Amino acid sequence: MLDVVFTKPALPKSGALVLPVTEEATPSGLWQQADEATGGAITRALAAAEFKGGKGKTCTILAPGAGLSRVVAVGLGKPGELSRLVLERAGGHAAAASGIPLISIFAGAVSERMFQRWRPTGAGRIEIVRAESPNLLATFEASLPRVFL
Repeated sequence: MLDVVFTKPALPKSGALVLPVTEEATPSGLWQQADEATGGAITRALAAAEFKGGKGKTCTILAPGAGLSRVVAVGLGKPGELSRLVLERAGGHAAAASGIPLISIFAGAVSERMFQRWRPTGAGRIEIVRAESPNLLATFEASLPRVFL
């Protein structure tokens, strides 16, 4: 079972690291620390992948060094357009890119097209559940066997 831990920004000694990145950002803070610890591997990999921090985009760097199993860069889009919703969606993209099974309950879609087109990106197992009833818990519980079995 994968343990997800939210801590104060600090470079982990092992495991995976998620780096939220705004468009055209340059390494600073934790990103810079991780890049220095990996001998520049993160910057080189992001440049090779042409990752620019676009909203909803991810870039997974496997075994970059410094004891890290992977670094998942998650694009947040333009710095001036950050919102709670953008950060919430970034969490879904990070989970999907990390291979964590992800259930996203979609309620209140403006249109059928919006429901059909919205999807976190990544290699992990992703299940989108449409909640038509006001009882979201019942909808979620009904989807569990389909997702995890």
